[in-house]
Amino acid sequence: MDNSSIIFTAAGSGGHIFAAIATLKAFRTQYPTLAKDVVFVGSTLTMEGEKRQLSMEERICNRLGIPFRKIRMGKIQRQLSLRTIQLASKIILGFIDAWRLLKELRPKVIIAFGGYVSFPMVIVGKLFGAKIILHEQTSSIGLTNKMLQRFANVIGVTFETSAKYFSKPVLVVGSPTMEHIYTIEKYDHLLAYLNKEKSRLLEEPEYLEKLKWLSNHKSKTPIILMSGGSQGSHFLNDRMKVILPELLKEAVVILQVGENEYYDDYKVLREFINGLPSDLAQNCILRKFVYEEYGFLMKTADIFIGRSGANTVYQAGINSLHSIFVPIPWVTKNEQFTNAMVLKEKGFAEIIEQDSCTPEKLLEEIQRQLKHILSEQHGEIAHEDGHHDPIFPLDADKRLALEISKLAAV
Repeated sequence: MDNSSIIFTAAGSGGHIFAAIATLKAFRTQYPTLAKDVVFVGSTLTMEGEKRQLSMEERICNRLGIPFRKIRMGKIQRQLSLRTIQLASKIILGFIDAWRLLKELRPKVIIAFGGYVSFPMVIVGKLFGAKIILHEQTSSIGLTNKMLQRFANVIGVTFETSAKYFSKPVLVVGSPTMEHIYTIEKYDHLLAYLNKEKSRLLEEPEYLEKLKWLSNHKSKTPIILMSGGSQGSHFLNDRMKVILPELLKEAVVILQVGENEYYDDYKVLREFINGLPSDLAQNCILRKFVYEEYGFLMKTADIFIGRSGANTVYQAGINSLHSIFVPIPWVTKNEQFTNAMVLKEKGFAEIIEQDSCTPEKLLEEIQRQLKHILSEQHGEIAHEDGHHDPIFPLDADKRLALEISKLAAV
């Protein structure tokens, strides 16, 4: 392959991966000629304790038909175990794999969205003469981008608060977000989108009927969406299980619990829900993972409950969805708390810190929010018509695609 390929690289969390996918799709649409040699590079890394052979990014790229390559890559974990040593040793192997891959692909541009896989790809890519674009999703700066910024030709950030952490000028572009996250409000629109994308959800007629039922219940029954992110949150899953019977008496609850094989929360919650009285169980929708329907669920929900990764906060913001965030406390620079504060300061979020997030505290806050929603529905307090101007930019994917085209055309 000649020096014309464009490499997108991300791994680890859905925040990194989906930002990369959104930008890749926008680049393909806007610059089809330049995008003919696009490749997504991910890692072989899965979550600790899991036996799956495919990483999240590989499964998503396979699903979307995006050319995918992978390198071995490790990371330093906070708890010492045999896997910790194995992962650390893979850092060296990651550089070897990156060298072999980039010697073959000879990319003109590499755009990195974070995650440990970006580290060898950017450093080795620079040695091969590639132009580098970094994107930072958080409200501060990730460790990988902090180390890689010296190699970057262009740096894009999601929030203006990130700018002070970089030693170079940055472009405040927002977070690349696929249009289905913020444009699909009705079930008919969702169905049209699924048919256009030839989605696998079309093979789940019972689930589609449940989504139609959900759409019909909007404005009749409060709807709560809980998502622990692409990998799920055992902490939130565990607390929601305790309070679920009480919540289902007054609301429809959607639980996206992840695919973590170590805790197997999906199986645990499925068995728990099946044991509830039928009039309660019918008000619960349980999923391991949501993708094409995620925006529809956000548009339909009245309250969102989740961690506060950058993409989660951003997506809640662009959908003007009132949220209850429980930040992960051990993340570098306490960035999830900082992310959540961005939306709290705009009046769309409440924060419960993990140390104080008992099931009782979480239930109390949810019920307080539900009471507010019911007061709005009954006209007891003034409220708007439900339409808000976007809190955050919606064109980050297109703006990054433009920057890629400028470097690729040189």
